[in-house]
Amino acid sequence: MADSSPPCSRCNEPLSVTGASFSVACASCGQWHTVDRSGPVLVVKPFGEQETEPAEAAPPTDASGEERMVPPELLQLDMDWERERKRHLVFGVSGEVDVPEMITPIGVGVALTGVGAYLFYQSAGASLVSRLPGLAVIAGGIAFAIYRIGKARAYEEAYRRYQGRRRATTKPPDQ
Repeated sequence: MADSSPPCSRCNEPLSVTGASFSVACASCGQWHTVDRSGPVLVVKPFGEQETEPAEAAPPTDASGEERMVPPELLQLDMDWERERKRHLVFGVSGEVDVPEMITPIGVGVALTGVGAYLFYQSAGASLVSRLPGLAVIAGGIAFAIYRIGKARAYEEAYRRYQGRRRATTKPPDQ
């Protein structure tokens, strides 16, 4: 668990680094950290010691310890993305919060629909009331797949918009 949840530099509580985030705030103390995914190991470094706006924090450092200039607009953009991103997250089977994806809901929807079809088939010749559980499982499987695929598409679209805004912010003015 320690590998997926690096500690906060201020309070040592585990940070929730998920998805493709570039920055993360500690849920306990509010300290902002940069997330560097360029190497084989996830590197999380603090922005600075202020609890307020990350735009006022000291510039983050790269792996060599040199300061990198991060424009306030970029920090604000990353904070806005983290807030927007949370609206798109979904709960997994064991209760963890995760980024929605396309493959899992398709598989779960097909499995539930298959179980419902089996139940429906097994109740062949019985009354309509006896066949309702099979129909309910089929409908639930289809509804689950449609809902989660919709969430995945909305997340992907929001992420594309965020990446476009980030590219526009980091693009040199003379280009």
